[in-house]
Amino acid sequence: MLTAFQSKNKAGFVDGSLAKPDVHSGDFQSWIQYTASEIWCDFDERFTQGIALRVYDLKRSIALLQQEKSPIFTYYGKLKGVWNELQNLRPVLVCTYGARKKMQEMREEEKVFDFLMGLDDTYKTVRSQILSIDPLPGLGRAYVVAAQEEK
Repeated sequence: MLTAFQSKNKAGFVDGSLAKPDVHSGDFQSWIQYTASEIWCDFDERFTQGIALRVYDLKRSIALLQQEKSPIFTYYGKLKGVWNELQNLRPVLVCTYGARKKMQEMREEEKVFDFLMGLDDTYKTVRSQILSIDPLPGLGRAYVVAAQEEK
């Protein structure tokens, strides 16, 4: 194990040979941030390698999920559960220049498409109406329109 830390020049953090700077030193804050950042980066690298299969399974579940004559709220609830799990595995990253907002809008649009694709054929008119709205409504609005048609 020590060899692994030595290969990444991190042995000092484990064996104590890297001295912690004085709390009042100007280097203390960057030492804390660097140490925490390195730990999280290492953890992220090891953890994210194992999630590809789970992400694939969730995306496949979304693609295959159909309403199958169940109430819209039941179908929507199932989709929402899968989307939430996927969101936990693939959070929106911190971005600049409005990229985060654009990424969230794109995810919302994908959810609208997922929702509409799984609706029963009895909702094809509603599906067409929603898709013809420019700009495409958000998921909440698409749900409300479909739920109103159900009543």
